[in-house]
This record gives sequence, structure tokens and C-alpha cells, in this order.
Amino acid sequence: MEYPNEPTSNDTDQKICTLVYSECGGRGASSGSSPVILIAVWDQNNRLSLYVNSEWREFVSRDLEGYFASLLEDFRQRKESDPEGLFRHLSALNVGPMAALEVTTADSGEPFKGVPSGFTELT
Repeated sequence: MEYPNEPTSNDTDQKICTLVYSECGGRGASSGSSPVILIAVWDQNNRLSLYVNSEWREFVSRDLEGYFASLLEDFRQRKESDPEGLFRHLSALNVGPMAALEVTTADSGEPFKGVPSGFTELT
């Protein structure tokens, strides 16, 4: 089965997935009402980079802080073991407190210009 946002080894374009946090769950989240919590970048060299909002603890509810810390650690590990699967998962995420807002494509002639200030790479 092919997914619309699935990275493939013959892609020459970068794919950028923006995920937002929403206390009411993923459906209906928008960038205007929900803060961006994670940016996933699948580059033309078939590498996945993840960037987390440095201030995520400021807007994630206290009862979900441990959950998000564990989730970010899981993402860090899955980035190494199954980057394509993780990107596919993040791109399709639409339930729970984290949801994909959009997946955009930047052609290889215009590489990803970097994350907004306030984001740090998960390494």
C-alpha cells in the first residue's frame, strides 16, 4: 500500500511534516489555535531529521509531560531504526494530542532552509 506522504528512495524532493499539539485531540487542529510541537524533515538523501519546539513543556498539559517526554525518546530511537516508517507514521497522525497539520514538499533545487527559531534537533 502506498501512502500519499510516504518517502521513497527515488524521491528527489524534501518532505516537511509539521505537527501541532492540541489538548482536544488531533482532529480539527490548526496552526492558528495549536502550537507547532514537532517538525519532521525527510531530505533528498533519505535521512530524517526531527526538530522539537524547545518550549513544549510550556504548553503541554502537566499530566501529559511524561507521556511527551517518552514519546520524544521513542521518536529518537525510531529515527535510527526505521526512519521511513516513523516519517510515514508522523505524516498520518491525526488522533490524540499530537497531529500532523500539513506535509509540504520542497524540490531539491530549493533545500529546506531550516527550522524556525525555538526548535532544537532531536539527536
